[in-house]
Amino acid sequence: MKLRSYITWFDDNDYIGLELAFPGGSTWKIERKIKEAENLHTQGEYEIWKYGFKVITECRIPFFKTATEEPSERAKQADPEIPHLASSEVKALTILTESKCSSSPYLIDSMHRQQTDGWVPGGYIHYNAMEMLPGVTVCDHYDGMERQERDELRKAFKKAWM
Repeated sequence: MKLRSYITWFDDNDYIGLELAFPGGSTWKIERKIKEAENLHTQGEYEIWKYGFKVITECRIPFFKTATEEPSERAKQADPEIPHLASSEVKALTILTESKCSSSPYLIDSMHRQQTDGWVPGGYIHYNAMEMLPGVTVCDHYDGMERQERDELRKAFKKAWM
């Protein structure tokens, strides 16, 4: 079941105008929020899956129904490690970028930090700077596609990957 908290995790006042200096030497300034999305999980689900939450950046947000607890309580949920989903994404994008794949975004740089405050003090915040591609996001439509269409899409991605 997909739940919605109706909480704005990335307030424009905190991120718009933020300049990020990446390890590769480039500096990027956040000018606007394109989209904010969340995946809420109980603590038990997090322990099983251990992955981050995708918005413009990825960061640790509190377990479901704990957002109103004191920061010191939310800090107990902190995991400063890069979540598997984020590290897998960087690894895949790096391979695709180095292969000059034209059907995936070009990864410019990535950066990982431990938050000192925020929704989960001591948790991670992860940034990816990447090229935006024209078209539609496949994940928004994939589940509604017929099996044959999904198979064709996988073949096209495999061809682009190889």
